[in-house]
Amino acid sequence: METKIKYNYQDYLQLPEDKRYEIIDGDLFKVPSPNESHQRILTNILYILINYVRRNKLGAIYCAPFDILFSDEDIVQPDFCLQ
Repeated sequence: METKIKYNYQDYLQLPEDKRYEIIDGDLFKVPSPNESHQRILTNILYILINYVRRNKLGAIYCAPFDILFSDEDIVQPDFCLQ
């Protein structure tokens, strides 16, 4: 019988900071660096979104790396988030 390791936020805090990681349902994932196309698309989306959010006073936009904790076993770093 195989025992599967489940990671949590405390494990996440111990990971090296020079790479991006996410924990989803206790499973650890190393997130690759975005490629040029991804970055170009993200920049265009952010330009539109930031202008809209500021113009309508809807909050603030944060870009990765920015940890989002959904639970002790679900920690992600989205490209951006709105607060």
